[in-house]
Amino acid sequence: MTHPRAPDPAQEFARLEGEAHVWLARPDEHLDPALLEGYHALLSPEEHERARRFVREPDRHHFLVAHALVRSALSRYAEVRPAAWEFEKGEHDKPEVSGPSGAPPLRFNLSHTSGLVACVICTQIDCGIDVECVGRVKDLAGVAKRVLSEGERRALFAREGPARDIRFTEYWTLKEAYAKARGLGFQLPVRAVRFDFESSAEAPSISFGEDIDDRPEHWQVALQPISDDHRLAVALRRGEGPDRELVLREQWPRG
Repeated sequence: MTHPRAPDPAQEFARLEGEAHVWLARPDEHLDPALLEGYHALLSPEEHERARRFVREPDRHHFLVAHALVRSALSRYAEVRPAAWEFEKGEHDKPEVSGPSGAPPLRFNLSHTSGLVACVICTQIDCGIDVECVGRVKDLAGVAKRVLSEGERRALFAREGPARDIRFTEYWTLKEAYAKARGLGFQLPVRAVRFDFESSAEAPSISFGEDIDDRPEHWQVALQPISDDHRLAVALRRGEGPDRELVLREQWPRG
């Protein structure tokens, strides 16, 4: 396999002024023992301890690939070795870059599900990402009642069969991406975070109920089908600034 030549980190960082980059990895393609040994060498002692807590080997493997992806992707934008990145948890346990000293102001968020890992990287602004498998939720009516607004439920159950499963997955990923960008997770009343697929041909629009202290015009949200089985959503708090171009990139296995 021919690996693409890594671009200059300074040029890549400059691109983030008007872009947000989404990095993808498919854990089933990262199975070579030498490759995985290199991934293990990137992780911190704290990350190794977290990996050991997973009972199932597939879960440990996803964790390893996900955190190696974050570290190697961040190093595309700075002269920092992947193993040298340092992280700390914010007020609501959202991970952020904390070092090394002199590292540029990169922001990131990570998500993984069966068969897919995704990381969004940008500068300055809050960001959140979520990936989910279509059809994962079995009690669709019960879960929808807990997490969707009345209008969203009407739109959902106007659909039939696979189209209904797909739309629910799209609602879920959008809500979770927003919640992760806020750093609050599902402490937020998620039914008050609403998405409308009818008002725009380009992207779903976001609005809030009175329980959410936020302004819809400050947010950029995007939804991306990655495969027939996966949906990906990104939320960026761009504030008064323009939308950022979303660039999808695939992480090559490194051996």
